[in-house]
Amino acid sequence: MTDIYPAETLSGTVTSFIPLTTTFTPSAGCSDFFRLNGPSLVAFDPGYGLDIDTNVRCLPSAVTTWWEQGRFGDASDGAHTAVSIGPLTCPDKWPTVASSVKDSSSTLVMCCPPDYHLENGIPGSVIGDCLSDVPSGATIRFASTSPDNSESWSTATTDLASDSSVGAIAVVGWNIHRTSYITSSTPTTTSHPTSPTTTLASITSSNPTASSIRAQQLVLESGLALP
Repeated sequence: MTDIYPAETLSGTVTSFIPLTTTFTPSAGCSDFFRLNGPSLVAFDPGYGLDIDTNVRCLPSAVTTWWEQGRFGDASDGAHTAVSIGPLTCPDKWPTVASSVKDSSSTLVMCCPPDYHLENGIPGSVIGDCLSDVPSGATIRFASTSPDNSESWSTATTDLASDSSVGAIAVVGWNIHRTSYITSSTPTTTSHPTSPTTTLASITSSNPTASSIRAQQLVLESGLALP
């Protein structure tokens, strides 16, 4: 049975939840797919399979919908519905690295990929970076755009000139323990309702790319010699 959290409206913004209750196993090699746009280099970017290679699926569709919800429209038009994940089951072998208890029934959790650790975290808060150390001499293959065309992607490789680190997109969602939720006998990947008294609006804008979770904004170390 899949719980479906009801919708909530807070300060004029409707928040809708997508349940992610099945343990997702990323495809082999996902840790090697890096995306560079501006100064940020990250793995497990949900947009990689949309913009760069449609054969790459490193996160479930619920995460892609949550992360890329900024593509659906602008909240300023008055008809925007924000999307959050809930309930959340972290992907296979992704540990929970941070959690924040909102009240007696609502907990926000953050998962990082295997071999990544939480950096810049604050105890009791869901904030920080998923980082992984990379030694000098390592070769990294990444996709990037040219400065004058943000829609044309190409791939290149680079060798690290010194020890550095790379980032990954965290998966963040709610687990709310109540008995009054709708249940569905068929697993779903989308949900039209939202949540009761909890919302990601308290830690992120309606577009997760502007989130205070800075994993997606990792600045490359100066030792990374780009072509």
